[in-house]
Amino acid sequence: MTEPIALPEAPVGHYNFKHTIVNVAPVSRPIVLWNLLDFSHVNWVHRRNYKYCKILAESPRVTLLEYGVRMFFFLKLPWSSPVLMWHEFVPPGVVRHLSRSAWGSYTKVEMTLEEKREGDKVETTLTHHYATHLPAFLLPFKKLFAWYLDSWSDRLWKEDSGMLLRRQKVLETGFKDHPVDVTPRAAEGFLSPG
Repeated sequence: MTEPIALPEAPVGHYNFKHTIVNVAPVSRPIVLWNLLDFSHVNWVHRRNYKYCKILAESPRVTLLEYGVRMFFFLKLPWSSPVLMWHEFVPPGVVRHLSRSAWGSYTKVEMTLEEKREGDKVETTLTHHYATHLPAFLLPFKKLFAWYLDSWSDRLWKEDSGMLLRRQKVLETGFKDHPVDVTPRAAEGFLSPG
């Protein structure tokens, strides 16, 4: 019997940079979770930031992924670096990421999803709490790194915003073949080698 995968821990005192980003989606929390836990969409919707996304292992709450991250997206360079990411869903509304870069640095993100309803309007606020380790020579450039995270997040959010609205429309039209749930699963071709 194999042990379930879990999020590893970064060394004590590893994180020396923290940043928060808030987004608001005009859809319910289950729609946002559907999008966050549908890893197959990354290969198609987020091609500008990721060269690829592969599922390496899964447990009921945690998925281990490998991403080809286009770290210099703002320069429009085709180069990418492999990054391992543990992706954990904690019901009812927390998603955690822990990424480990090729040089051993960790980045932790905790997203909290809060749904609000007023009459027939619904929206979900996503609060992203980032923490990472910047090498000593980059510490004077924290504002530049915050800009980098804001730019990265803005690109992904603009792409995901369209997906969220399309997912909502699919449900509103009565589509039943792919119900809203929080079971991570890979699409055909998603686990392709290489």
